[in-house]
Amino acid sequence: MYDPYRNLINELFPNDHFHIVVQAYMALKTTYCEGTHEYRALKRYAKLIMTSNEKLDFTHYYPRINFKHAWLSSPEVVEQLLRMSDDLRIAYEYYQDVLYIISQHDVKELDRLLEENIHDLPIALTKH
Repeated sequence: MYDPYRNLINELFPNDHFHIVVQAYMALKTTYCEGTHEYRALKRYAKLIMTSNEKLDFTHYYPRINFKHAWLSSPEVVEQLLRMSDDLRIAYEYYQDVLYIISQHDVKELDRLLEENIHDLPIALTKH
């Protein structure tokens, strides 16, 4: 993680809300048995879920082993992963909002997001 963000995150997220998608990923991964399609796909493409939407590669397509070798761009892989779980989708969208607000250096909006939306996250995601 970019060093200046580490300090900002420690100040702004004393309850570690920034890592909500990591928590969702871990919670979801434990719901699937090792060796299942869902488990392997989540494990293989976890970095894409953690990447900001703005940084995903929309132009290049690759055969994706976990999706029957379909030629998919990175955003398409993310969408396939998000279809596995409504909880993961909710956490992912929240995480993307947090990343965007941090990139805009908007502390007031960040406070609003944390106060208003944290209660909308699935309980299982906030306990890990």
